[in-house]
Amino acid sequence: ELFPQGVVIKGVNSEGYVDDILFTHEGISGPLVYKISSKFARREFPYKLVLNFYPELDLQTLLNNNPHKSIKNLLSELLPKSFAVDILMKLDIDAEQKCHKIEGKTRDKIIDKITNCQLTISGTSKGGEVVTCGGISLDEINAKTMESKLKPNLFFCGEVIDIDGFCGGFNLQNCWSTAYVAAQGILKKAHS
Repeated sequence: ELFPQGVVIKGVNSEGYVDDILFTHEGISGPLVYKISSKFARREFPYKLVLNFYPELDLQTLLNNNPHKSIKNLLSELLPKSFAVDILMKLDIDAEQKCHKIEGKTRDKIIDKITNCQLTISGTSKGGEVVTCGGISLDEINAKTMESKLKPNLFFCGEVIDIDGFCGGFNLQNCWSTAYVAAQGILKKAHS
C-alpha cells in the first residue's frame, strides 16, 4: 500500500527495457510491466526483477548542492515522496536528516536502493492480465494462408496463435494482419 492512488515512475529493468511503471495498491503495472510480462510470460513465479529508477543519479553532487535540505525533501525531487520516504524507512535512515550529515556509506545505500531496486514478482493480479502467451505453434500453420498444416480447412488468426508482442499495438497488428491473411487464404481455397 505504498502508492494507494498510483504513482508512475520511469524505470529500467536489468534487461534494458525502459518505460513507465505504475505502483498501485495491488502491485505494479504500466508499459514497463507489460514488456517484462511479455518477455517473462513462460517464467515460473516467483522471480526477481531489478529496476533502476534513476540511471544517471549523482547523489553526492545533489547532497553537496543542498546541504540544509532534509534527505526526504531532496529525494522527493527525484521520486514520488511516498516512495522516497519508504526507501529511507527501509534503510533505517532518518527522513529529516540534513543532506550535509549524510555519510558515504549511507549515500551508497540510498543510491543502491534507487538504482538497484529488487522486487519479487509473485504472480499476476486476477482479471488484470493483459499479456498472454501460448496458442497454436507457428510450425503448425502455413504462414501464407494461416491454414493448419495438421487439419485442412482450419484457419487461425490473432491471439489463438503463439505470438505475442510488446505493449503498443503489436498484438492488435498481429490480429489484424493474420486475420487478413486467413481471410485471403479462405477465399483462395473457396475459389479453387
